[in-house]
Amino acid sequence: MVLCLLPLILGYSENPLPEMTSLAESHGIRLFSLPTVGREVDAFSFMFDGVPYIAVDTSKTAERVRFDIAHGMGI
Repeated sequence: MVLCLLPLILGYSENPLPEMTSLAESHGIRLFSLPTVGREVDAFSFMFDGVPYIAVDTSKTAERVRFDIAHGMGI
């Protein structure tokens, strides 16, 4: 239920979300790419010194990277 409300909280109402990289960065989330680390890890997120980060494997498809960023944001 809470995840369904996140686009509303971010101010996007029921409109489609913008490009995920821009969306994440506009909310202070830092993104970086991972080298290919195998099938077990597509992406991960963490906090460091109060700053949220999402690391994605950019060797994956653009659709997968978009999904991974959205997932890391909790959307």
